[in-house]
Amino acid sequence: MSVKLSRPSAALLPILLGLLVLLEGPSQAKPRPSWQVEPSSRKATSVGKPNSGRLQRGVLLPRKGPGYLRRVNVKERYYGTDETIALIAYAGRRLRATYPHSSPMFIGDLSKKGGGRVPPHGSHQTGRDVDIAFFEKGNKEQKYFNGRLSLSQIDVEKSWFLIETLLLTDQVLYIFINQKLLPTFRAHARDVGWDDADLDRFFLMPKAKRRRGLIRHASGHTYHFHVRFKCPAGEKRCAD
Repeated sequence: MSVKLSRPSAALLPILLGLLVLLEGPSQAKPRPSWQVEPSSRKATSVGKPNSGRLQRGVLLPRKGPGYLRRVNVKERYYGTDETIALIAYAGRRLRATYPHSSPMFIGDLSKKGGGRVPPHGSHQTGRDVDIAFFEKGNKEQKYFNGRLSLSQIDVEKSWFLIETLLLTDQVLYIFINQKLLPTFRAHARDVGWDDADLDRFFLMPKAKRRRGLIRHASGHTYHFHVRFKCPAGEKRCAD
């Protein structure tokens, strides 16, 4: 049996609104997201463009944290802006909360402490780029970054969850993956509820007429995806 709910009468509205105020307490500002960094507390400064800039006082990404594990690299490419480090940690926490028994998100290269060239990358120079491995089906923890995975071995659900989590922060400038993976991820995003307008905004598909889309092709990104974050708010020397 269905129950039809009627709209409250005009006479009851002031009473209902008064009850809501009592229940919720005084109006408060929207809480600051956990990944957001107060400008006054920043340590790092991103200078210039990702492919021709530098990073001042880069912030170290710890070797591991809730939901993530960073690979060991003797070249010390573990540094980012305060926001980059906070966003990675945030994604790890969201992964742990949603998939409590998941293998960790596996983090590859970020930037050097002082920024600059990070061979063989063309970017990763300003602390706003990070490489993240695709998850492998079967909840297997990867031992080697860029370990070869076929499309059928990629856990698209969990990999998309991470991508989606970062997209929803509105701090992503681009995400680079190999073009052969784009149709699979777009189809999965549609399956979990994103409509075509959102998908067109998210994905730049091969041969698309409009050259827009946050998630786009870049060679060398078959086994991991590359996230580039926007310039931190108020950073005048940073360039997208």
